[in-house]
Amino acid sequence: IELPEAGLTIGIRHHFVYYQGQPALVTKGEKGIGANGNGNAVIDMWLWNVIETMWEKNSVEIPGWIDVVNEEMFLYFRGSTRTGHLVFSEDFVSKKPFYVVSYDPLTEVLNKVLINGVARTDDEEETHFMTTFLD
Repeated sequence: IELPEAGLTIGIRHHFVYYQGQPALVTKGEKGIGANGNGNAVIDMWLWNVIETMWEKNSVEIPGWIDVVNEEMFLYFRGSTRTGHLVFSEDFVSKKPFYVVSYDPLTEVLNKVLINGVARTDDEEETHFMTTFLD
């Protein structure tokens, strides 16, 4: 499988996720996913079409993002669960609480869940890398 565009870099600006049963290549912003002018989030990705054996460009808009996610949360799209929920989390843990955000595209419900027990530091400058795995 070749990358969908020349010059695309995996890891720095893009990462692979599992989305609706297909491999997807997601564009990764410097400060995570932000809200557009309507307060919604937009996720741009390339989906691998197994039947056509080609990449297809796709965008998903998540309504009400700004109402649930504050601008200090640098969330990244991690993929979708077997039930179709889209999952978002941060790359790093610091002094602030660690949240996982999920979105159900069928009901259009966006939830933010505090994960207790994640090692935090009292030092504002110290951070720890965090990996989020899905089922």
